[in-house]
Amino acid sequence: QMTNYTHARNMATYCALFGMVAGINEPQSLRIGGLLHDLGMMDLPLSLLQKNEEDMDEMEMAQYKLHPGNGKLSIVEKGMQIPKAVENMIMQHHEHSDGSGFPYGLTADEIDPFAKVCAFADIFDTYTSVREGYQQMSPALAMARISGRGGSEPHPIYDPNFHDKIIDAFLEGEFEIPVSEEQNQEEAPAAVASNSSEQEAVGEVKIDDTKPSFGKIKSADPKSKDPNKEQKEVRKDLGYVLTEIVEENSEDDEGAA
Repeated sequence: QMTNYTHARNMATYCALFGMVAGINEPQSLRIGGLLHDLGMMDLPLSLLQKNEEDMDEMEMAQYKLHPGNGKLSIVEKGMQIPKAVENMIMQHHEHSDGSGFPYGLTADEIDPFAKVCAFADIFDTYTSVREGYQQMSPALAMARISGRGGSEPHPIYDPNFHDKIIDAFLEGEFEIPVSEEQNQEEAPAAVASNSSEQEAVGEVKIDDTKPSFGKIKSADPKSKDPNKEQKEVRKDLGYVLTEIVEENSEDDEGAA
């Protein structure tokens, strides 16, 4: 279904964006986990894919709760080699901080940080996408709803000790990706050269000549022969998402005014 495809595509980008903001500097694993998190849904009846969780009866919910395990089984059957973090994103993205999730009933301290990112991105994309019978939320409203800052109860996946890093960075407009000291030393000469030729505002990412956005994106694999090569595609995706979010919030602010 187109909905499942666009959700998987969005998740690949959101997981990389939110994970890196949270300090998980492994964009490729984050993207793969976001792309594959709902792989097990393909084993469910088509009629079930068209339903939201709150509309499922007891039997349908029991089937639905099998999809994380089905996804892991598909990976094993196909002989795919994936990082453990990606497997945890598949298996744990429906776990809740209070232990009410599935399939294991894990609590906040037991859930893999990669899976916490995946769960957050999953709900964020659901809230901000066009869905039949539901009002699409702005990114800011979605984050407020997830965290309970809008006055409602926070979503069960919400872990303030982890997710507030993402929410605060978004609301304050500061997207800075942490890097290791070793990485900083390797990138220092390039940064000096860049600053000598062109001055940019602090806290601003230059996406292109016409669309600046907010925050800093700096991330590279120090083990790679070319530290910047692995990041080019991720930077392109993150830049696009940042620009879209900023523009949408600007429109919301103008409408409120």
